[in-house]
Amino acid sequence: MEEAVWFNPRDVRLRLDRLGLKVDPLQNVVRGGYIARISRTENDSPIAPGLYQWNETVRMLREYGVGLGWGRNNDNGLPTIINPEGTIAICVSSGDEKTGIATATPGTKHKKGPRTAAFVTSNQMQLALGEYITMQKGPVYSSVDGRALATWTLLFFPDHESEEIRSELSLPIFIASGDINGWSERIILPAIPLDGGDGFKRMSDPDFGPDVDIDIRRLA
Repeated sequence: MEEAVWFNPRDVRLRLDRLGLKVDPLQNVVRGGYIARISRTENDSPIAPGLYQWNETVRMLREYGVGLGWGRNNDNGLPTIINPEGTIAICVSSGDEKTGIATATPGTKHKKGPRTAAFVTSNQMQLALGEYITMQKGPVYSSVDGRALATWTLLFFPDHESEEIRSELSLPIFIASGDINGWSERIILPAIPLDGGDGFKRMSDPDFGPDVDIDIRRLA
């Protein structure tokens, strides 16, 4: 199946409108996460920059979503926001160097565990069972009961060679050995320049640490 990629500013705006979202607030979410990253010092742990960036991105995404009437969800330890209709969820992940490039196929920076695999598989099944309709403003999913939940991923990648942060809101449908390798739809957000302004600065790329799926079990 050919993926739908939206990168023209007008198309991006229209597609996000259909999801109930806006470009500028999503860019502010990505920007805020990066500011949290570069605020770490040498006294932080080696994985702190990536952890703080991911957590701040989650927090700011939730604050934006809650302001729109979306709800918070932490099922299986995966923090997401869910729209009022219960049809769309969004999680956050660091992406690889292909993130935000319309002509490339991105992936997550680290391998994912069973939580991510579960929602990617669910997305894939919904696409197979539902009706995929291509419309002028973008494809939509229609399940049997009209209440299927599609989980999108907000990917971000700070590219210090190009001096920009790239990001996209995309719907994954294929995952193999922990690597997401297929998307049904990608909405490319405008890149945020790292030009020394707006509180940004260049820095080395610290280790993000592994993305861990924590198995929580009750002790006997």
